[in-house]
Amino acid sequence: MTRLLTSLIVVVAAYQTLWAQDARTITAQFSADNQSPLVGEPIELVLSATLDADTTLVEWPEFPEQWSVFEVNDVQALDIVEHDNQTDYQQRMTVTLWEPGSYETPETIITYQQPDGTIEEMIVVSQRFSVPSVLTDDLTLHPFKPQIWLPYLPPALIIAMLGVICTAFIWIFQRRAGRTNEASAGKTTQFERQILAQLKKISRTSQEPEIVYAFVAACLRDYIANQFQLTTQEMTTSELLDRVQPHLSKATFSRLGHLLGQADLVKFARQLPDQQSARRYAEAATQWIQLATKEVNTPAQRSSGGVA
Repeated sequence: MTRLLTSLIVVVAAYQTLWAQDARTITAQFSADNQSPLVGEPIELVLSATLDADTTLVEWPEFPEQWSVFEVNDVQALDIVEHDNQTDYQQRMTVTLWEPGSYETPETIITYQQPDGTIEEMIVVSQRFSVPSVLTDDLTLHPFKPQIWLPYLPPALIIAMLGVICTAFIWIFQRRAGRTNEASAGKTTQFERQILAQLKKISRTSQEPEIVYAFVAACLRDYIANQFQLTTQEMTTSELLDRVQPHLSKATFSRLGHLLGQADLVKFARQLPDQQSARRYAEAATQWIQLATKEVNTPAQRSSGGVA
């Protein structure tokens, strides 16, 4: 009888030990404030983990600037909160996706030590994202914007008409001074819609990828020329970026350099992109124009993104 009672006590004690081990709270997961962001839109991503108080964190993951398909813009310090029987770890970061499609966070591992000294690894539950495309199914190809050639006036004719032109200019300026800003804003809005429509159509055609890259780069230069009053078609890519840098946030400026650099590689380095790459390139340019327009029209947003 004594042996039976002793065996029963041992079994109960072992069961309680196993139950206590199974009851440990050890979890880790990613979470995000927006699971369907636009191309280039900042995403606030949070890595959260919970460990028992008697376990020890051995290694916390690090996040490089280019984390798989994610561009990591900012990583905050690890926040640690201790409770009676557990410890919570949380780290916030800002990431960006630059291509339409479905994605998930890369496999991430957290290493910790059990009370008995055993080192174990825990895989973080991933977070999925879906980046929508803004292009339509309109397959009509529009021609390039025609160049504008200004007529040449001989100096003698200019001198002869100078008095009449000055008088007419002063009269027109005084009459229309109150409406100049409104007319300029309407023209810019109409021009932006025109550029976006051309990008949507070129991406759906069966044109050679090299032609698509050249057309999209020309549309970007036309948009920048109109938005910032620059003669972009006569500038190299480096000169254009130097002139437009003060007007854009760091992230938007960086993406513009990437887009123009891709077109230069196709044009000068003779890279041979495929049809799918050309389509994604047109989509990325469309998203960039939308973001740049919103940023330029909202100075507070440009300041919060940080001017390069």
